[in-house]
Amino acid sequence: MNENNIRSSYIQNNYGKLFQALINTTKPETCVEIGVLDGYSTIQIGLALKSSGTGHLYAYDLFEDYPYTNQKYKEVSSRMKRLDLYNEVTLKKGDIMKASRDFGISSIDFMHVDISNSGKTISNILSVWDEKIKPGSTLIIEGGSPLRDEISWMNKFNK
Repeated sequence: MNENNIRSSYIQNNYGKLFQALINTTKPETCVEIGVLDGYSTIQIGLALKSSGTGHLYAYDLFEDYPYTNQKYKEVSSRMKRLDLYNEVTLKKGDIMKASRDFGISSIDFMHVDISNSGKTISNILSVWDEKIKPGSTLIIEGGSPLRDEISWMNKFNK
């Protein structure tokens, strides 16, 4: 995969390997990702699902409707097509709070949340999504470290 055109703080720490290891170890059936940007983690999860032969990822984002750093839906969709991940990944454009309606109680085996996270954002998301995540499942939430709390947008918007 050519990562030169993909923006993600995950690249420098090679989090793709982490996502792949988690998928290969837990073999989830239903995966959800909230926040896609250029698709780095979406691709990594999709590739792991493809190689393991199990599961499906539903990836939600506002794409070009998000007023801050964003990517066009067509661009990310094109990446999924080039990597032949259409059987493993479904991209959906829309509000993540409403997206929870797409899933039943305890139906999600693996979830990744990366949407300009702050404490308030996470609290709001978990209030809606918590019952959808199976007990004992994998939940990855971007952020939470003092170093991450010092990045420019966190300071700019007093998060």
